[in-house]
Amino acid sequence: VEYAVKSSEFGGLQIVSPDTIVEQEARPTGCIWYPYGGKGDNQKVLTMNDEYKFKIWNTVNRSCRKTALAPTYGGPITRMTPVYKDADGEDQFMLYATHEKVLGLVQLPLDGNPNKCMGLIAHPGQISAISVDYQGQYAFTCGGSDLTVNQWLIDPQPVANMSIMGGSGIEPFVKLVDGGEDGEFFSDMKDYFYYSQIRSQDENTTKARMLDGMIPVEEIPHLMCALGYFPTQLEITNMTNE
Repeated sequence: VEYAVKSSEFGGLQIVSPDTIVEQEARPTGCIWYPYGGKGDNQKVLTMNDEYKFKIWNTVNRSCRKTALAPTYGGPITRMTPVYKDADGEDQFMLYATHEKVLGLVQLPLDGNPNKCMGLIAHPGQISAISVDYQGQYAFTCGGSDLTVNQWLIDPQPVANMSIMGGSGIEPFVKLVDGGEDGEFFSDMKDYFYYSQIRSQDENTTKARMLDGMIPVEEIPHLMCALGYFPTQLEITNMTNE
C-alpha cells in the first residue's frame, strides 16, 4: 500500500493507490528501498519472504522485476540495510539479519548466487535492530532479551573472493540442482528447453530451425510445468514481467 503522507491528516493516512499483492502463499518478512534500482521512476522496492526469496518491484507500475534466492542461514531475512552510501554494482553490499541469531552480508546485484553471501551467529536470540555507520566500516546489532548491543567490523572482501572462486555464468546455480550438471534433472531441463525452442518455431515444419539459446516469454510457464512446478496466474504474470 502506498500512502500520501503530506496530504494525510490527523486520524488517518491517505491511500494513493490500491493494495499490491506481493505474495499468495508466502509471508512477507521485510521491505526496503532497493539501492541498486536508481532514482525517480527507476526506483525499486525490495521485499523478502519466509520462503527465502527476494523480490524486486517497480514503484511506478508495481510489477515484479526480479525474483532471487535469499541467504538460507538460520531463518528468513527480516531486516536489511545498504553498507555503503554511494557504492553501485558489485561494490555495494547489503547487511541483513534474520529474526533470531544470524547477521550477514549479501553482494549486489541480487541474483540468487549462493556464493555472494555469508552469515554468522550474532546474538543468542532475537535481533531487534541493525544499523551501519556512515562510512560502512562497522555494523551495529541490538539483541532482545540478552539486552546487548554489538559492534562488528565489516570486511566484505572474503564474500567478493568467494563469489569469484565459485565460478561465473550458470556454474554456481547448477550446483543447486539435484545431481548437478551430470544429473538426470539437469538433463531433463536441457531437453525441455530444446523442445520449447522447437515448439515455438512450429513442430511440423521442415525448414531449418534457428536454435539461438532463447525461448519466447510465453513458453516459460509451459517449461516450468514440464519441470514439475505449476505456477499460479500471479506467478506467471511475475515471470513474464521479469
